[in-house]
Amino acid sequence: MEKPFRLGSLVGQEGVSVVAPTSSLFASHIGIFGNTGSGKSNTLCKFYTDCFDRMREAGSLDSGKGQFIFIDFNGEYTSSDVLCPEKKVYELDTAAKAGKQKVPVPDDFYFDLETWAILTQATEKTQRPFLRACLRTARKIVDAHNSVAYLEKMMRSFLEGYFGHERVFAEQRDDFARCMAFVVDKDNLRDSEDKVRETVEDIEIFAGTATPILRIGNAYGNSAAEVESNVFSAFNTLPKKLRDLVEDLPSIVEFCARFLFLQRWRSGSIAREHISSLIPRLENQMKEARKLYETTPGGKLLSADEPVKVFSLLDANLDQKKLVPLIIAKYVYREQRSRGRSEQDSSVHLIVDEAHNILSYDSQRESESWRDYRLETFEEIVKEGRKFGMYLTVSSQRPSDISPTIISQMHNYFIHRLVNDDDLRAVGKAVSFIDHATSSMIPVLPQGACIASGTAIPYPTQVQVDKMPTIKQPHSYDRDLATAWGF
Repeated sequence: MEKPFRLGSLVGQEGVSVVAPTSSLFASHIGIFGNTGSGKSNTLCKFYTDCFDRMREAGSLDSGKGQFIFIDFNGEYTSSDVLCPEKKVYELDTAAKAGKQKVPVPDDFYFDLETWAILTQATEKTQRPFLRACLRTARKIVDAHNSVAYLEKMMRSFLEGYFGHERVFAEQRDDFARCMAFVVDKDNLRDSEDKVRETVEDIEIFAGTATPILRIGNAYGNSAAEVESNVFSAFNTLPKKLRDLVEDLPSIVEFCARFLFLQRWRSGSIAREHISSLIPRLENQMKEARKLYETTPGGKLLSADEPVKVFSLLDANLDQKKLVPLIIAKYVYREQRSRGRSEQDSSVHLIVDEAHNILSYDSQRESESWRDYRLETFEEIVKEGRKFGMYLTVSSQRPSDISPTIISQMHNYFIHRLVNDDDLRAVGKAVSFIDHATSSMIPVLPQGACIASGTAIPYPTQVQVDKMPTIKQPHSYDRDLATAWGF
């Protein structure tokens, strides 16, 4: 028989427990809302700490059936005593060159057109098709039976391609050096670029014949083979680290972008000005990705060895605080859709504290397409995730900032003190079964008290959630300044 889950006690009646069916509570989308200092973080932490304690007693915490992923914007859940000792903490850092820990992602992460097109703000008609070609080319190199040989053949053909397009080389000289620096040494691009530039700076266009030819000193290029072997002989003799390049996915994508840019510009299939702005945006995003993501064999975020994961974004920059939760949600949902069909007793619980940071329609820091893509991902989870065993818990002090679609699809609500009219209206629209008398109590609820309502609670109930011991509380507790100041 299912053991009920204790939520707390009735407000004003400490001896009267309020309980809910465990399955109805956790097999649901949960919304926890309240102003800062109202006790919502304690409520979130209390529920999941008790859940982990009971799973540990039952011997199911390390079974891998239940997976719990916390998105922690402020580093509140990183302490070893918070939630459970079995948790794995990923402290993501965009300031450090190498980062602290990295998010495990699948092998196809760097070849995902949809993600990179949104991140680089690629235009639909010109830049997106070009980006698709770059990712496909990079994938072909990586998947080739002999990647190094495949890349060598590509480069030889590329150099030969300047036969018949001699005049373009003068325009491409600097871009050529930036591109080929990746094959010389992708870890020292500035020095490598200088080395490549030195090998091609004396190449000139000789117009004293019927058709222009490339030459360097007394070496001419009268055919495609001669262009490659004679004119670029100095470049060809440079030591190259091709194996290092093909084994570094961000670098191979960046190389392919510059390579195809030169190749297609030379053939006239693209206009330089249409694509040139995409390259630095792609390289900037790849630079950030190096610090935050790591492709692993299988690339799975769900693991029986790590049933509870906390991704701390405290040291991530503002742009990545919006991006990382999307990447995690996208790939976890993809994994659980596959796993959930065959393992009917499996579940994934994605818990997002301070959810207004990523689920708002009003963000002005990003393009509209990027914002919409992120919201659509989370809205699909909240609308379709239940059938696959994926559940979303959101906690926020500003429910009015969160997508109405997401708020309306919550199954269980825990509403702490809210005083802003917009927040009260947002909650009132979503939780239609809260009557006027109950909703009028929301602005005056004491700390730790909430109105619980939803599928796990038959009717709206005022609950005083038990306060966690200080050592187990998330790092969002009130400071006792009077004691600190000696008053």
